[in-house]
Amino acid sequence: MTDRADMQDLIARIQSAQPRVERIDTAVANPETGETLGIVFMKRLSGEMRWHLLQIQSELEARGKKRIPPHVIAAVAMCNEDGSPAFSELADGATLLHRMHPEQLDELYDHALRVTGLGAKAKDVEEREKKSSSSQSDESGTNSPSSSEVAP
Repeated sequence: MTDRADMQDLIARIQSAQPRVERIDTAVANPETGETLGIVFMKRLSGEMRWHLLQIQSELEARGKKRIPPHVIAAVAMCNEDGSPAFSELADGATLLHRMHPEQLDELYDHALRVTGLGAKAKDVEEREKKSSSSQSDESGTNSPSSSEVAP
């Protein structure tokens, strides 16, 4: 009986959990207008949004692209003050952000990586890949280049 009660408690906590919303006062001004974006709200990603990003990444990889573009990451992270999505359609938000001045988009992207935790995860993945590739070359026991390092 306790297991069922524990499970119901867990389900109730998951259903009531809301990602933390962060208020960000942007600092980078558009060089053409001299204006900043003002106050922007961003939140950590839910499991559902992480799954959605994985689907986007898979679609992009199928088209030969390695990373999710900054304007998409920023659009996913942006929200209203109450935590609801800033854009009713993610594609519309990404398109709008893609048209922004690059320096302002970079600022949003940097905040989005920090708030969502994706920046730390990306660094972790890069570190693991570097360690993996260095350990593979160490295991070969020779100083000769691998076949992928040899020019045709």
